[in-house]
Amino acid sequence: MMPDKVKVDCVTYAIAKVEGPIIIDNRSCKGSVDYNTTQIKILDMLGESQAKVTLAHEIAHAIFYERGLNLKETDEETIVDEIGKALIQIIRDNPIIVEYFKLP
Repeated sequence: MMPDKVKVDCVTYAIAKVEGPIIIDNRSCKGSVDYNTTQIKILDMLGESQAKVTLAHEIAHAIFYERGLNLKETDEETIVDEIGKALIQIIRDNPIIVEYFKLP
């Protein structure tokens, strides 16, 4: 079962499966993250494997936002360093998320 929250740095994002569609910039998406309301939404119609990939994708967006990373302005080594630190934090602070991703 998908966890209902994930802590990214010092911000806790609520996670919810929602009925579609999720539209961002006139595109249909499988998930979304709202930094202002700290919510991650995942389409409820996705299979379990695709839901996990989509959740990981949205968590990655949250990492970039919370760490202030910008692909166009930040050098690769800084990005990799910050992502590495964030992954350690997520693993330490979110054991339920780690278990969710470990399940088949």
